[in-house]
Amino acid sequence: MTATINFFSHIFFKMKNTLLTLAIISFFLFANFSYAYPSLKVTTDTNLSQQAGTSADYTATVTNMGDMPLEEVYLTISFLPSRWYSINEKVFLQAGNSSVLHYTLSLPADVEGGIKYNVTANGVLGFGIVAQDKNEVMLKITAANSQQATMTAKTTTTQQGENVQQGQNMQDMLKNYKWILVSVLISLGIIFAMAAYVFWRD
Repeated sequence: MTATINFFSHIFFKMKNTLLTLAIISFFLFANFSYAYPSLKVTTDTNLSQQAGTSADYTATVTNMGDMPLEEVYLTISFLPSRWYSINEKVFLQAGNSSVLHYTLSLPADVEGGIKYNVTANGVLGFGIVAQDKNEVMLKITAANSQQATMTAKTTTTQQGENVQQGQNMQDMLKNYKWILVSVLISLGIIFAMAAYVFWRD
């Protein structure tokens, strides 16, 4: 009986130590996350001017304002057509450090005027985004110069001419095939008529 009591006392003592250890670890993990403040700051030019039909590179300075490193920091752009821009950079960013990230705007030749878009810095830690900051940018798009406009018009005219020519060629082919088909049907009709005549004559 005494041996049994000692055995259960020993197990209870070990479980008590295990629970105490888990409680201490949980406390430190909770304290670590409670006092960790992931934060980002993005700085970029907020007034840009670019000519239609051109490509240009722009930069954004991203600073880790928090107290822990961010595994990935990258830019995203919103309120612009996706074909107008490209972004490829991702960086690891220590707490307190800054990095310059780049993006490219490639504008079509037939746009003009002003448009606002957002440049957002995203910080990833673990399984998701833990910090974000954004700047609103005003982009003024100036008209393409006359040479670019002429080249664009020539290209458009050439493409339209090619499309018309292709359509005309297709119509000619259909006409030719139609006459070939009619000729084949007439020939088959004559052959069947002759065969029927020979059959009924016999």
